[in-house]
Amino acid sequence: MNLQTVMRSLGIMCLLLICGCVKKTVKGDVSIYTYDLNTMLMVIAGFIAALGYGVYRIRQKEYWKGGFTVLIALGVGGFFIPSFCGDSLKITPERMVLTRVGFASDKSADLNFDDITHVTITMKETRGRRGRKNKNYYLNCSMNSGEVKVVPMGELVKEGLSDIVDNLQARQIMIVDNSGS
Repeated sequence: MNLQTVMRSLGIMCLLLICGCVKKTVKGDVSIYTYDLNTMLMVIAGFIAALGYGVYRIRQKEYWKGGFTVLIALGVGGFFIPSFCGDSLKITPERMVLTRVGFASDKSADLNFDDITHVTITMKETRGRRGRKNKNYYLNCSMNSGEVKVVPMGELVKEGLSDIVDNLQARQIMIVDNSGS
């Protein structure tokens, strides 16, 4: 296995992370959104390929290249594999439950639709380290208690947005789009 093969594997893995293949399962009146099994398997295969290549380089006495590849593989694998295997969005007629796992996934949400007074869709623009613009979209749900719960619109929420909007409109909850798009 050479460097080009590993780079192609990592490239395919990155493309799969960007496209976000989401699967919808309907059980009665419950819709469950999860990442597709093929996406999970490709991420795991890319992780194993990069890890194997790093070990191969270390055994060939190329310690820096191999160690660096192993560290990248462990970082990517430790960050993305739990997320792809555990993230889900469950929408029932009464509530929405967003479950996120992994290191950077602190935005899980459990919202009862009857407790929401109105929803605002917002966009926050941030700049990357090298000046690249990133647009992040959020559902700001104002609750009866006065609290505002912020739900990030990742791939799962984007796919389930039509079901969420249908449930909100059935309760005549106002939805305001302040995202500018």
